[in-house]
Amino acid sequence: MTRDDGRKLEAKAIPIMDVSARLGVDGLRRAGGEWVGPCPICGGREDRLQINPGRNVFLCRLNGDGGDQIALVQHVLGCDFLAALDYLVGESVAPPDPAELARRKAKAEADAARRDAY
Repeated sequence: MTRDDGRKLEAKAIPIMDVSARLGVDGLRRAGGEWVGPCPICGGREDRLQINPGRNVFLCRLNGDGGDQIALVQHVLGCDFLAALDYLVGESVAPPDPAELARRKAKAEADAARRDAY
C-alpha cells in the first residue's frame, strides 16, 4: 500500500472540529476564531490546545505538535500516519480507481473553497 492511496484527501475533507469531537477532546471554549482548552495528552492550562476550524489546524502549546486533522489524530492517539488514516476513513483494501481519486480530489477542493469563502 502506498501512502497516497486517496484516503488522505478524504481525511482532510473532514472538518477538524468533527475530528476533535470523535477523539473525545473535551473542555474547548471559543476564543476569537479558535477553540482552546486543555490538551488531552499533556493536560495543562485551559488554553494549552488550540484548534482553528477555519484553517483546519491545531497546535499544542506545550510540545509544539500541530498540523491538520491527520496530525491531530496522531497527536491524541499516539499513532503513525497510516493508522491515523485508518481511524479517520477506514482501512484501504485496494487502491481506488482513478475516477474515484478524481472525485475525492474535486470534493476536497470544493470543501477547501467553501472553507476559504467562510
